[in-house]
Amino acid sequence: MKGEFYHSVMERYVQKAASLDKWPALTEAEMNALLDEVIGPLADEWKNGPLDVDALSRFHAQRIIRDVRRAAVTITRNFAVGQFKPAAYELRFGRSSGTEFSIPPIQFFLGDRTRITLNGQIDRLDLYQDAEGHVYYRVIDYKSSSHD
Repeated sequence: MKGEFYHSVMERYVQKAASLDKWPALTEAEMNALLDEVIGPLADEWKNGPLDVDALSRFHAQRIIRDVRRAAVTITRNFAVGQFKPAAYELRFGRSSGTEFSIPPIQFFLGDRTRITLNGQIDRLDLYQDAEGHVYYRVIDYKSSSHD
């Protein structure tokens, strides 16, 4: 529940913020205004649901919103000092229930020739291309807590 809401906010925030000409040189007030635009509709979707069952769930919802605001500021500041740009969101790779995705699974071979195959979903993939044309990728997995 918490992780799903957190992931949705982070994905929508980065997509919306990265589309701005001023990105990533946003003030904290601008970041909060964008977050308000993103969080409002999502919070409405969760009303009368898992984030609004009782006083405790509403308290947790406020904590999630506080945490996601902090994370958004950190992400924006990280983009401001680096050269990576968001390239893809919720990117699936490998196979799932017989469905093969456009990106093949990641495979490792152990010393005894045992093959390990990884399938999954990347929350965000960032990209940087240097002056010589070398491409670098950064894989981001949003974490809303140490237990997710």
